[in-house]
Amino acid sequence: MAAAPQTPNGQEAVTARSRKARGIKYPKPKFAPNVVPLVDVMFMLLLFFILGTRFRQEEGIIPGTLPAIGGVSSGGPVFEPRMLTLRNSGTGVSYELQGAAVGLSSPEELYLQLASMHKATAGAEVSIIIKPLPSVPWGYVVEAFNQAVRAKFDKIGFAAVE
Repeated sequence: MAAAPQTPNGQEAVTARSRKARGIKYPKPKFAPNVVPLVDVMFMLLLFFILGTRFRQEEGIIPGTLPAIGGVSSGGPVFEPRMLTLRNSGTGVSYELQGAAVGLSSPEELYLQLASMHKATAGAEVSIIIKPLPSVPWGYVVEAFNQAVRAKFDKIGFAAVE
């Protein structure tokens, strides 16, 4: 083996040799993912879900009592719901109100009849059920609803279209 080169002051000169040539063995590096960004992302997701969640309120109990055996007697008279039937008359629609003697042909006549019915019941809870026949356009059904609201009826419903 050749002697190592000397420097002018008598020390051994360092040459550039590879680690392998010098006989130095380093352990193989183990590859592991960097978990710092993963922890940051997890904290961001946790914060997002905590701040973005709406917690549901607990269900409450509504206190109530059932009537005694024998039913409930209301102080006022009980009225059956009044049926308002709408029929297609070719040029428009005719309104047939249960309890009215004549057929009605205009929304204004319907309003006057409903208003007089509301006054006659003295504000009792009378409901109006609107029953359009299949050939009646929905615009007339909406108009009948509007006239019942205008006559100050609170309970207005619709019958199933046959």
